[in-house]
Amino acid sequence: MIHSCARAKRRPYRSINFPVGKFKELLIWAILSLAGNLCATQAWGNSRLLDSGLLVPKDSSWLGADGAISVPLAENLRLWLFGDTWLRSGDGSLKMVSNSMGIQEGECSDAFQPLLGEGASAAMQPPEKKQGWLWPVGGISLQEGLFLVFHRMERRGPGPWDFNVLGSELLRISNPRAPPSQWELLRVNLPWPGEDFLVASSPLRYGNYILLFATRSYGGSRKLFLARIHKTHFVSLGVEAGWEFWAARETWSPFLQEAQPLFDGVGTELTISTDPQGHGWTCLYSPGGISPQMVLRRASAPQGPWGDAQPLYTCPEAASQMFYCYGAKLHPECSSSGLWITYSVNARDGGFPGPGIARPRWLLLEAP
Repeated sequence: MIHSCARAKRRPYRSINFPVGKFKELLIWAILSLAGNLCATQAWGNSRLLDSGLLVPKDSSWLGADGAISVPLAENLRLWLFGDTWLRSGDGSLKMVSNSMGIQEGECSDAFQPLLGEGASAAMQPPEKKQGWLWPVGGISLQEGLFLVFHRMERRGPGPWDFNVLGSELLRISNPRAPPSQWELLRVNLPWPGEDFLVASSPLRYGNYILLFATRSYGGSRKLFLARIHKTHFVSLGVEAGWEFWAARETWSPFLQEAQPLFDGVGTELTISTDPQGHGWTCLYSPGGISPQMVLRRASAPQGPWGDAQPLYTCPEAASQMFYCYGAKLHPECSSSGLWITYSVNARDGGFPGPGIARPRWLLLEAP
C-alpha cells in the first residue's frame, strides 16, 4: 500500500489458482522460523524486542494484507484498516482486493473479525463511482461519528506502475457500532488533488482543531507537512476550505504554498501520535516508504521542532532477498510499557508471498 516514487509494484486485481509447491512452502517456513529465532535473541536495532507475532484473523479466507492501521473505538475495541488484501475463495483460488477492515475486541494481539465486501470477494470500501480503488490512510473516532481517510487511486495502463493518485477523501460513519451493512456513510473529497498534499497518517484531535499530517514530493525525497482545521468544519464535512498550514516564522497560514516542511525522508504512510510514555509526540515510519529499517522521531509539539530519526528495528525478512519490508506503524493504544508496532512484508516477485508472510507482523519494542 505504498505509492508514488516509493511505491512497491502494484499488482492488478485478479483471481489466480495458486498451488503452492512443497519446496517453496518449506523454504518460506524455514525463513520464517529462522527469523523468529533470531528475533527472540537479538535487538535488530537500538531497541530491545520484548515480544512479536502475526495479526490473526478469525476467518481463514482472509490470508493477509498490508496497511494495518488501528483506529480505537472504545477501550479494548478497535477497527483495523487494511490495504491490498489477499482472500481465498471456496474453490481455492486467490483474489486480491484493494482494502478490507477488521473488528477486534481485547488485546491488539488477539484475533480480529475481518470485514469484507459483498460475497467476501470485493473491497470493504469501494470508490463512490465504482472506478479505481481506495487505499486506507487512517481514522479517528469522535462523538459525532467515525471518520476515515482514504487515497483515491486510478489505473492508467496495464503495467504494474500504471496508476495515479487522484487525491484523498474523508468518510463519516455516523453509526459505527451498527453492523457494517447498516452504516450511514457520507463522503467528501479533501481539497488537494493528486499528490499536492497527500495525507499520510490518521487525523488527530488537538484542542479545538483536527490535525492532518501530509507529504509532498521534492526531487525524489518526500517531506512531511502539517495542516489543521476547526473541529466543527471537520465533523460537518465542510473541509473544502478553512485549512491552515504550519508555515515559516512559526505561524499558521491559510495558503498551502507557504507551508514549511517538518522534516524529510518519509514515505506515504506513517504514524504520528502522542507518545505512549508521555514524552510529547512521536512519528514512526519506514524511511522512504520501502525499507527494512523503522525509525522514530520525537517532538514536544506536533509542529516540532522534530528530533533526529532514531533507528529502532531492522526487519529480518528482508535479508532473504525474496521479500521486502515496508509500512511500519505505531499503535499507541496497544501498550503503555513499550512501542507496539506493525509492519508489512511482501514478495519481490509481486506474487502471493505465502500465508505466513502476507499477514502483518507486530512487535513490542522497548522504548528508547
